[in-house]
Amino acid sequence: MFVRETGTWRLAGGETDRIECKAGFRLQREDRFSKALRAIAGLANNKGGYLLFGVTDATYQADGLSDDVFTKSDISLLNRILAGALDPVPHVTKGLIELGGKQVGVLYVEKHDHGPVIAIKNVGQDVKEGGIYFRYVGETRLIKPGELRQIIAAREQRAVAEFSARLNRVAIGKEATIDLDSGEVAGTSGKFLIDKSLLPSIQFVREGEFDEKKGAPALRLIGDVEPVSEVDRERTRIIRENVTPDAVVRNFLRNEKVAEPMQYIHF
Repeated sequence: MFVRETGTWRLAGGETDRIECKAGFRLQREDRFSKALRAIAGLANNKGGYLLFGVTDATYQADGLSDDVFTKSDISLLNRILAGALDPVPHVTKGLIELGGKQVGVLYVEKHDHGPVIAIKNVGQDVKEGGIYFRYVGETRLIKPGELRQIIAAREQRAVAEFSARLNRVAIGKEATIDLDSGEVAGTSGKFLIDKSLLPSIQFVREGEFDEKKGAPALRLIGDVEPVSEVDRERTRIIRENVTPDAVVRNFLRNEKVAEPMQYIHF
């Protein structure tokens, strides 16, 4: 990535659609991070890439960081800033490069699979609410219609592929389907009914992105489930994988036995 020329280190090839350079790093105040924030959104919407701090963007010379602000900055603070300004939130990791006694800070931005990443508020003069930024060769700017169409088309293709895979799992008996009108859950090996009073409480979450702050806790059915009639059904046990405060109070007041008491103890 860097080459040595007459005693100095320089970024070979300069900035690209995967590399952007900044001379300095300031995470606070938030508006002083606005240019980097725009670059992170642009990289996440393209192919991902690297944001280099301590490299002059005009000459691509690695002058190094002038202080230890980058090395001492907490990644959790960076993530909070990203979460407050961009949606969906890009995934960023932090690193450091040593070049002849000089330090270059590195933020690696992953391509976001559920883009486009959109700015949800104004930050300084560089990030505008509702803006969708994209990393082009040598610059980060508002996205053009062609690139936006590609992001949306790719997301639709993934959705179709996931739906097809889900249907295939249902067809071979590995998964079942639920009718949200009747509460019937049906699969190749049988079916059962969920009480209609529970249907409004069922929440669906994307795998790997469960967050109690974003939605109601998920419910998990464990053990053998036998078909029951809608007229004469026994009480169905629902086992909570993620316990909530109202569940603790309700189960206690009703003196109900729970199938996984350790979950309540952990809570």
